[in-house]
Amino acid sequence: MALEDARPDNEETGQALIDFCEESLRRFPDEDQSLTETRRRALGGAHFDAGMTGKAEELFGSWLKADPGWGFGWIGWADCYLPWGGRAADFGRAEEILQRGYRVPRVRDRDIIAERLREVCENTDRPNEARQYGEQAERLRQKPLHPAAGQAPAPPPGPTARRVKVGRNDPCPCGSGKKYKKCCL
Repeated sequence: MALEDARPDNEETGQALIDFCEESLRRFPDEDQSLTETRRRALGGAHFDAGMTGKAEELFGSWLKADPGWGFGWIGWADCYLPWGGRAADFGRAEEILQRGYRVPRVRDRDIIAERLREVCENTDRPNEARQYGEQAERLRQKPLHPAAGQAPAPPPGPTARRVKVGRNDPCPCGSGKKYKKCCL
């Protein structure tokens, strides 16, 4: 974390971060998914900050081709084009990347992608679109999780909850958007 925090100010620490991430990804290929994804985001961002935009694009592109559901991969890639840490902004490119990730079925952390899209729209003076993305993010945070997406199912209703019969052709109550008969039946 110290290397990542220091990299915009110092070329030497930026290279040290690249070396550290590459080495840890090489040495620990079967590490926890979250840690691997964090290292990848840091590596792609470090290449971008070091002026190796093509390499950063190549890395994020290959990782997301292998796992298009990696929401924070789309976010990390787009963040390279947002004006954080003294970077020059390219809101159009950031929005393009975020839109691609947002369209991936069952992408993880879709609500956070929607929040980033809201921020991009706010920064490009599109308040109506910003409001819509903010509302979508809120709805996504309230939606029950879907077990097929690798997430825990929503907890069962409490003893006082009223159960509603779901028809085979009704939308699945898990929120997947599929018919009940094609999903959780």
